[in-house]
Amino acid sequence: MNTSINILLLLLQLFRYFPVFSQGQRSDESLVLSSINDTVSTEDEMGGIRILERPKSRGMFRRRRRSAGSRNSVRLWKMPIHFRFDGGHKLEQKQVIRRALEHWMDNTCVRFKEISSAEFYDDHHMLFTSQSQGCFSYTGMVKAIPQRVNLDDECLKIFGKSVHEIGHVLGLWHEQQRLDRDDSVEIVEENIRKFRHQFRKHWKVPEGIPYELGSIMHYSAKDGSVNGELTLRAKDPLYQGNMGQRTGLSFADALYVNTVYCKDVCTGRLERQCANGGYRDPKYCTRCRCPDGFSGDFCQDVAVGGCGAIYDVTVDRNVTIQSPGYDDRKPYNHLTTCTWWFKSAIGYRLQFRFVDEFGIYCFEQSCYHWVEVRFRKNPAIEGPRFCCDSRPDVLLTSENQQMLVLFRSNWDATVSDGGQRGDLRGFRAVVTAVPDVVKNDDLKH
Repeated sequence: MNTSINILLLLLQLFRYFPVFSQGQRSDESLVLSSINDTVSTEDEMGGIRILERPKSRGMFRRRRRSAGSRNSVRLWKMPIHFRFDGGHKLEQKQVIRRALEHWMDNTCVRFKEISSAEFYDDHHMLFTSQSQGCFSYTGMVKAIPQRVNLDDECLKIFGKSVHEIGHVLGLWHEQQRLDRDDSVEIVEENIRKFRHQFRKHWKVPEGIPYELGSIMHYSAKDGSVNGELTLRAKDPLYQGNMGQRTGLSFADALYVNTVYCKDVCTGRLERQCANGGYRDPKYCTRCRCPDGFSGDFCQDVAVGGCGAIYDVTVDRNVTIQSPGYDDRKPYNHLTTCTWWFKSAIGYRLQFRFVDEFGIYCFEQSCYHWVEVRFRKNPAIEGPRFCCDSRPDVLLTSENQQMLVLFRSNWDATVSDGGQRGDLRGFRAVVTAVPDVVKNDDLKH
């Protein structure tokens, strides 16, 4: 008798994985796309919003439904968030997904716990599936048990696609849907197909979280294009290459999740205030979490890495920097991190320009490796990123007496096809001190 009951319970659990559609309803799997970059909207009885993302190499489409109430009213998960696999992924693909979950745990206070595929678990959890129809997930926790997150073979070729979909599960919308986007990005309506709602702004984020074109939740510049032209144009042309990266979380991505999930984790006050745009780390309440380029318990130090440096730049001294291996004409290595910090005397500013040959890996014009130049007054604010094969014709002047330059090849470009390698030639740049009268009005784009 007990054996029969256990078998019945197991069958009931299995049936939950397969939605039942009455006559006249169409399952998601039955949808037929009329062309690449199509968008199909269907009614969904799961109580949430589903976002389906096609890998860029095969086009892109999205599917979603508005749940009752405001789109901002996503349901947050309780910790830890349980997950399991449906059995369709290979071992190495499971490891990619596990690394993506670990990436979120390394940068936020959220926690994930794996449960066995054979284990009976009748509470909210994620089920990773691998049907050959792209990457998709729901936004926030929904009524469905289990909550499906689909990552097919193409999705798993790029690590950040898994990170992106898990971001939706945690409650993040696409960055360009933020209500405050208009200062940063322009929507090119004439180049978008009928699914204009994909670019409609509706997401209100907590105060203090900066809009980042380099967010892992941001579309690339041509996503959803009907004619191969831009659908998203950065208000500052220097930032055009920042959009669409799928290499890892941006500082603001993690800040959002830490704000909505972890705001009450730490009590009391820090020993000292966080410097350089850092904030109290909900994982380690006695220290700060720092923007890329800074380190130390309170973000007071520059994280120069193995090939960076700190320079005091004087009028009679130009400083030349370059990627590792540049003089030997060797390609730079994947997973390289270099940070340079420049300071000038009072009455002077700093100017940055690229010289000689240039080649930094990019993927469909989005920077997956980059040289980032932070020349604004606040060095924690995202700076323009430069990549691909052509040497950028820019002359950047700092807004005060400091400048931060970051070289990042944090993503292993050998795991993907379709990228523009640029031979990984690297870069060389010159930084000079100039009188304070020079303005950024003289920028070349």
